[in-house]
Parts: sequence; C-alpha cells; structure tokens
Amino acid sequence: MKIEFNYIRNQIRKYSLGSVLSHAMKRLKYLERNPSKIYPLWNIFTLIRWAYIYAGEKYPPVEINDSLTDKLLRHIEELSDSYRADGLSNKEKFPKYISAISKQQLWLQSEFHISIIYRQMKLFLNIKSKYDIDSSFKKLTGLKILDFLTGCFLTETYLKPQLINNSLRFNGFFPIDYFKNLKDILGEDNSECFLKLLSIGTKESIEFLKSESKKLSKGLFQAYDTAILSRFPFIKINGAETIIHKSIFTHTINFYVYDSLKSTDSRFPEEFGKRMERYIELGLKEISVNYITESQIKKQHPNSRKQVDFILDSKILIESKAIELKSLPAIIPDNEVLTKSLKDSIIKAYSQQMLTVCNTIKTNKEYFGIIITYKQLEIGNGKICWDTFLKEATKEFCSENGLDMTILPPQNLFIIDLQTWDEIVQIIKDGKTTLENLLVKVRESDNSPETTKFFLSMHLEDYRPYAFDLSYILDVQNELKFEPKV
Repeated sequence: MKIEFNYIRNQIRKYSLGSVLSHAMKRLKYLERNPSKIYPLWNIFTLIRWAYIYAGEKYPPVEINDSLTDKLLRHIEELSDSYRADGLSNKEKFPKYISAISKQQLWLQSEFHISIIYRQMKLFLNIKSKYDIDSSFKKLTGLKILDFLTGCFLTETYLKPQLINNSLRFNGFFPIDYFKNLKDILGEDNSECFLKLLSIGTKESIEFLKSESKKLSKGLFQAYDTAILSRFPFIKINGAETIIHKSIFTHTINFYVYDSLKSTDSRFPEEFGKRMERYIELGLKEISVNYITESQIKKQHPNSRKQVDFILDSKILIESKAIELKSLPAIIPDNEVLTKSLKDSIIKAYSQQMLTVCNTIKTNKEYFGIIITYKQLEIGNGKICWDTFLKEATKEFCSENGLDMTILPPQNLFIIDLQTWDEIVQIIKDGKTTLENLLVKVRESDNSPETTKFFLSMHLEDYRPYAFDLSYILDVQNELKFEPKV
C-alpha cells in the first residue's frame, strides 16, 4: 500500500499529544547521547510538528507505544521517499533532489561559530539608520536583540560544550546552572521571556505551525519543511524544559530575528536590504579591492538603464538581494514555481541588471556576477539555475533589448549567502587566493559532473582551516553581555 499523508494524519489523530511527544523525544534524546547512531532526525521532527497540529483530535485519545511510534516514523519516511522517487523525473532528478533534501536535511549540518552572533549584532544594531530595528524587535517579542542573541549564545555553549572544553558533551538535558546563568545574565523577566518565546506548545507556536502548514499545497511536502521547528526549539517534557534537538539551534540563532521581523514588520525588508549593502561594502574595504558603488556606476555610465550595487576590478558585479526562497519553491523547484518566486529578485538581478550593465560598459570580454542573499537559497549553482528557471526569462529580455548573453554566461553567475560572503572575504584576506581566481576555480569545478557542487560554499572546504579576524565583525564583540570563549 502506498502511504498517503491523510493516512498518517488520521493515525496521529487517535493518539494523545503527550504520549506522541514523549516517545518522539525519547528517541531524540537517545540520539543526542549516542552521536555515533545514525537516524533520520527530520522524520521525528515531522512527527512532532504533526502531533501538535493533529494529535488527540479523536476522542478519547489513546496512548501510543514504542512499536506504534516506530510504525508512524516508517510511514513518514515512506511518504518522503515516495516524492523523491515519483515526483522527480530522471533528467531533472539531481538538482531537484538536492534542493528538496537541503530544505529537509542539509540545514541540520550548519555549524555554530561566534561570528553568527557578531554578524547580526553588526547588521541589526551597529549599522545605524533612522529606522530602529531593535525597537521593532522589542515591541514584537519583549526582548532587545542583544538580550536575545546573548541568551542564544549562552544556550549554544551548553548544547555544544566542546566549544569550550573538548571533553564535554551535551547529554540531552540542560543542567540546573543553565537556568541560573540565564537569569543572572539576562535578568529574571528577560530569561522567562526568552524561554517562552522559543518554546513549542504555546498557543502562539501551535497557531504558527498550523498557519505555515496551510501554505503547502500537499501534506507530504510538510515532511520536507523540517526547519520550521527551529522557530520553537524548546520543549517541556515531564515538567523539564529542554531542547528538541541540539542540531536545530544554530538555525534558530541564525534566522530567528530576521524571520520574525520580516513576517511582521512591513518596514523591515527595505531597511534590511540597505543594511546588507553597507555590510557587503565593509567586506570590500576589508580586502582593499578596487570597486565602484551603484551611485558611481550611474555617474560613469549615465546611459545605463539598470545598475548593480558594486563592480569590482571592472569585471565582477555584485548585487545584494534581501530575499529568501519560500518552502514550496524549494521543495518543488520547477520552472514555473521558481520563475514566479524569483522573477523580481534573482531573475531580475541576472537577466536585467547584470547583463544590462555588462553590455553598457563593455570594458571586458568576460564578466562574473555574484548575487548575495541573507539566507542560502536552495537553487544551486548558476548552471543549475539556468537550466531550471533562468533560461527563458533571460533569453526573452536579451532578445527584446538587444543584449549579448555571452558576456556574462550563467556558469559565471554565483549565488551565495551572507555567511559565505564573509568566509570568502576571510580567505582573500588570508592571501589564499583572489576573488577572480576563486570564481574561476569554482566555475571549472562545476563544469565537471565529478566535481560539481550544489552550493559555492561547499567549494570553500579547499581553503580550510581559516579563523575569522574580520575587523568589521570583531569590532562588536565587546558589546556581548558576557565574554565568549570560543
């Protein structure tokens, strides 16, 4: 029998919420204590999500047991596998498969580094403007951004104690001194607000889960939208407050402020876009590269109808886009879905802005383009983007406007997130390569099926190890509420 979402949902409806959560968390805590054990965590995350939405709807609910829990998890895995097997044609399977599992699984591989905290302090607090992002966050959550990030960092040191002492490991539960230290550093009211804000099971968290679930057209796609639990990583089990799983918290730190403000504050997206541009320019100054800004491009090339944020060494174009890929286009990366989602961002940046500028200035035979977003988009490298959604829109625009596409071919287009940008800046600052040489190397690697990678960040492993000493990040470190030791 082919497993359908409705069947799994109806099974979950029979069981009590408490019993499903208890059995799911028992498995997660076992895996935290035994890191050598391999298990698809994302299936358990999906079960927890659906339990909060559907469990106990049939009266009277019954208690689930170990074997029934295992059966539900097998069904969730079968449902997930059915999409990968049937929903993806052989010709398009690789990029679509990677995009889908990136949304489902790869986000769990994010590693914590203190620069994650500093980057947000710089973006939200240190780069000033008339608009006060901190006040908006305080009004929304009851916490100032610095208090929130401080609480996140303290929590991470307990989840990953090996950051401080390599012999220590998180055993699945917070020790008593975690809560004491949280109160001592943030104050009692702020610490309670922090825990409540990030706890699943509240009325607000369940409403959020239900609302996000309705945005996906089919129930089975929710099995790929597993990062949603990082919005509410704390859970109370048998009266004890703990984390759902330590692997989700880096994602919480990275995106909670951004996600919550973008979804509630209409002024935030435009303001954040401006701050991203200023932040990227700090990286350009760090490596002393020759560049001109958008305003300078306008002056030097007044006939150009479009501009980009920066041009480096007269050949590398950079455009920042404060956008993200919603769940459905990441899970179903079809031409029509991606085109609709990205027409005003990635498609516009490449086909209209970059190619127009290149054809206007024509100072080189070949150009490179870098589009920088805050989050990593699950759309692959330039060639994959061309094959899946860029080709038709670009050809149409260039044909209508008499533009030469070969001047900046799709294999010379790179789409990266802001963290990857910082890593590239660090690599260049360390003297390991130049930006142009790095882009050429990545392009050549991606031209071969044996060495191609879905994200540019995956190519940076060749340059490790590197330690962050970027002045524009480190200049905020003394503002953190307790001294980091990582």
